[in-house]
Amino acid sequence: MGHTRDDAAARRGSRADDGVELFDDSSGGPCQARPSAFLALGIEDAGAAADIHAAVHFLFPQPAHMPCSECGASVARDEADEHVCDSERLLDYRLFQLRGEIEGFDGEVAAYLETPLGRFEAWYAKRHRHARADAARRRRR
Repeated sequence: MGHTRDDAAARRGSRADDGVELFDDSSGGPCQARPSAFLALGIEDAGAAADIHAAVHFLFPQPAHMPCSECGASVARDEADEHVCDSERLLDYRLFQLRGEIEGFDGEVAAYLETPLGRFEAWYAKRHRHARADAARRRRR
């Protein structure tokens, strides 16, 4: 209501200064470039992987450094093959990745100990601990 554009025009995005036309495919995903956009960039076969790869590099320049997927260190692209992860940095990075789980651990244990099985386990552990302490005292006498 109140819009005078037709459906095709509504799906179409704006044209950038470089002639790349973007459109929304209404799938909830990101906008995509129309095949005519590749032709505007001088790419004749938009279906060829190498041409699309070249267009992506043309549209989105690649950074000189990328993070290592194992330790998170910033590594120059031309030195990625020679990179060796430092064990301390690797541990720090893995702990960083698990920080949400680590922060929530105490709450999860407390919630578990409130369940019937958790209460039984706590009772059994306390009973077992006291029994071992009593046995140790008897041995010392």
